[in-house]
Amino acid sequence: PVVAAGVVGDALVWGGSSARFSTCSALSTRDAFGPKFINYLARFLLAYDIPSRRLWRARAAEIPLRWSEKQVEEARIMQLGEFVGAVEGALCDFTPKAGKWSDPLTPKDTSNVRRLLSLLRSRYGSRPDALRQLALLFALLPPGVQPTSSIEQLAAEQEDRDAVEVIFLDRGAFSCTEAGLSQGLPAPALPLPAAPLAQKAALAAIASAPRLRPSGRALALAVT
Repeated sequence: PVVAAGVVGDALVWGGSSARFSTCSALSTRDAFGPKFINYLARFLLAYDIPSRRLWRARAAEIPLRWSEKQVEEARIMQLGEFVGAVEGALCDFTPKAGKWSDPLTPKDTSNVRRLLSLLRSRYGSRPDALRQLALLFALLPPGVQPTSSIEQLAAEQEDRDAVEVIFLDRGAFSCTEAGLSQGLPAPALPLPAAPLAQKAALAAIASAPRLRPSGRALALAVT
């Protein structure tokens, strides 16, 4: 089986069966963090951690091609269980000695939780949707252990967006991009007047550059 080699150089490192749990038992880690947190973290690493994905693919290559679908499924479930066990081992460095969080948290326990969050964010926070996943992950901790201010910050940063394009709808449509605004808006292209009015210049539409002014309200904002 694969077990955790611990935290080295600010990174979660995975080793082979010769690696050993360092300072706690799997039961202590499970009691402190809970199975939901550990399982979610394992899936987070399989999604965002390149060595973990390589390991997962390598374990899949060990399965004989002649096996049935049921055999493959059972083998992968067993391999996932081993990987979750490796995650439990890596969490030893962040687990309280007694396997239970103090109430209220001691400064050391608070530091351990924030240190784990900081480690995960520094390594994976720039990946797509990673900040939201980290917020969901740490919301699975017991209520008194959750770093609520950090969770709120992660959620706020994940939902922060830049406006790339604004489309105004009012008897027609035109788009307004940042580059277009810097160059000035061109005059809109208007259709030619109908045939009976073709000779009546006074009734023809006249195109000019639109002028925008703040109205103080936004009717809708669609983020895609």
